Amino acid sequence: MGFKSLIPPSSVRPLTQSETNERKKVFGVISTRMVVQLRDALSISSWLALGAILQSILFVTFGHRAFIPAVALIGFRMINAFLITVGVKANLEMQNTILSKFSAQIPQSDGTFSGRPADGDVVVLKIGARTDHPLGLFAPGFKVLGEYMTAMQASLEAHATHYSYLGGTSYSGMERATGNEFTYIMYFSTVEGVHAFAHDPLHRDGWAWWSKAAHDHIMIYHELFRSRRGDWEAVYSNTRPIGLAATRFEGKTGGGTVFYSPVVDANRGLLATSRGRMSGMVRDGDQKLHDDLNRGTKYEAERAEV
Repeated sequence: MGFKSLIPPSSVRPLTQSETNERKKVFGVISTRMVVQLRDALSISSWLALGAILQSILFVTFGHRAFIPAVALIGFRMINAFLITVGVKANLEMQNTILSKFSAQIPQSDGTFSGRPADGDVVVLKIGARTDHPLGLFAPGFKVLGEYMTAMQASLEAHATHYSYLGGTSYSGMERATGNEFTYIMYFSTVEGVHAFAHDPLHRDGWAWWSKAAHDHIMIYHELFRSRRGDWEAVYSNTRPIGLAATRFEGKTGGGTVFYSPVVDANRGLLATSRGRMSGMVRDGDQKLHDDLNRGTKYEAERAEV
């Protein structure tokens, strides 16, 4: 039997998480991604020191009234947290969260699932950059690099089918007190699509700029992994779709192009256990091992239900 899909198909390709964060604005002009980058640009002690200086200037100028904005903000957030905790107000951070155990599996062209775990190749591209300059985000060349990265991301979104691009998620570095580092994890269905993206005019222009710029304080890298059919697994619980679960697969119907989500129920059956999710690693012809895995998976699933 095929797997049970948890997210209905869409006639319009949804934006990936990376592009959504770029387009979502705070205060009308600043993107969510920029907010994260600004937050991580300085250490906590530096932000506190800057805040203290600003508060001192406001106090000298306006007296005790200078404390009103800070007190009002903290008061609002405390009340807001209380209302969310007691259930009076909805927790916006839980939007699109699937309160269940689910997996990401590759749908067939008609949106159905074969019932075999990891039934298709997945290509993962990790690409990132960091500045080690004292000026952080304002270091020479880092703004230009960011603009190239943003433009290349937009190109991937616009030509997703051509590049076999499935989606991606962006993360900020957490290895230092100041981040000034970002990583994109992108998913493709073919290596050929990644190679085609490498020859995208924007990517070629960006590489030409990098080769000439010679900014020693800027680190860039990429890693490429090809996980063949049956050689990967994915499982999530109580989260909004992220990573591979946030991708979309293009299919065709009588009405035109449709985009399918890979999110499927993983509470029962093969996908309920790691043994079952990895049973797709068994190659055709290894029938005895496949049967043994299925028997073990059924036993583990029954135990989980008891």
